[in-house]
Amino acid sequence: GKISSYNTSVLQFTDIGYHSYYIDYLGWAVDNQLIEGYGDGLFGPDDSVTREQMGKMIFDFLALMEQQLPAEGELDFADSAAISDWAVEGILACTQNGVISGYPDQTFRPDQEATRAQVAAIIERISRLLNGETLIEEETAPAEQESAQPDTAEAGAAEQESAQPDTTEADAAQ
Repeated sequence: GKISSYNTSVLQFTDIGYHSYYIDYLGWAVDNQLIEGYGDGLFGPDDSVTREQMGKMIFDFLALMEQQLPAEGELDFADSAAISDWAVEGILACTQNGVISGYPDQTFRPDQEATRAQVAAIIERISRLLNGETLIEEETAPAEQESAQPDTAEAGAAEQESAQPDTTEADAAQ
């Protein structure tokens, strides 16, 4: 379906073009509390999306679609302390439910940009969740699902995509 018109919440951003192709998508995402700006009226439409931002947006989107991801415990990545407080719940739920994975060295790399290949794999997983599939069996820990690349479904595509521009927040809002 078509994205309906947004309300005035998108008008808080001073760094976006109000006639840009992404304005309706951004407005919808902001209105549904899926994405926020940086504060001081800035959104950063051309900024890349970090892995922690992506985890939070995906978690919030799935909740909007009434797809609750059960999660318990704490993050156990070697770099868990580097994950922002506002992203912890989303990353915990997404990793424990097989939507996003960490790296083989037991890191999440929250500030690393999400690759287009990672985003493609995650969108496919979201589609499966929304169609009622379970991504991880209860007995299987998320770390056991990992191999040489994060989000392993895109391992081969990651190298091919390296020359492509990274996913920006405007792309992610589309």
